[in-house]
Amino acid sequence: LGVGRLNYYPNLETSEFSVVVGDPWQRKGLGTKLLKLCIEIAKERDVSQLWGDIMAENEGMIRLCKRLGFKINWHHEEGIARAYMDFE
Repeated sequence: LGVGRLNYYPNLETSEFSVVVGDPWQRKGLGTKLLKLCIEIAKERDVSQLWGDIMAENEGMIRLCKRLGFKINWHHEEGIARAYMDFE
């Protein structure tokens, strides 16, 4: 149905998230649950920042990240938006 993943970078004390939901199960709340779980785990592990790169055309995921409190940095030349959340 879907996958949420965290990659922890100990030297930076940050975690990168990725969330993928199969097409038939999109817009049913699964992505929201997976991303909230990634946030929860990152907080439990005391990371300083959680971040993820999103394709610029993935407007739904960008909206979700904003709704959950992520800030967005646009990298137009690369076609991505980097969502990040600081925990300090």
